[in-house]
Amino acid sequence: QRVDVTRLPAVDVYLTVTDRKGDSVLGLTELEVSASIDGVPQKITSLTSALAGGESLAIVLLFDRSGSMNTAQELTRNAAIQFLRRLSRDDQMAVVSFDDQVRVDGPLSTDRVALETAIKGIAAGRDTALYDAIDTALDLLKDVRTKRQAILVLSDGKDTRSTVKAADVLADAKKRGVPVFSVALGDTVDTGT
Repeated sequence: QRVDVTRLPAVDVYLTVTDRKGDSVLGLTELEVSASIDGVPQKITSLTSALAGGESLAIVLLFDRSGSMNTAQELTRNAAIQFLRRLSRDDQMAVVSFDDQVRVDGPLSTDRVALETAIKGIAAGRDTALYDAIDTALDLLKDVRTKRQAILVLSDGKDTRSTVKAADVLADAKKRGVPVFSVALGDTVDTGT
């Protein structure tokens, strides 16, 4: 996800390991991971799981409040709240909801009560500006110091109103090393998106 060379000659690499099904692989050691630069094997001096109390996480949760999500609003709200409750104490989260407009309902914060209140206050809307919402999430993460950043999208994947192009916003996320995770919810999911 990110390579940090500010401590040269040491290089810090932040990564997520998944299996073929896309599920996270946890508990790896230096014996199961290798690194090379231009084909030259490199020595791994330490391997630390973020889940072992390493660095905190900054995540922007994108909540699709569009009309096509009407039947899944309660499911989406419950999923968002359960995710919030599983974050570590020092993790920050922002809540952004979107229909044809993108709205920051809760800025990046560790205040779980305020974030849960923001999630509970999201009401159904109209069309969908999914990629505009991802672009807004990237802006929210722009000045965050923690290197572990992510965007979590809860949506049916139907984009009908974005002003930015999918390829452009996803290329920006990739360039900045910010993974975008999507959870498909709703009756008619656009799995391609």
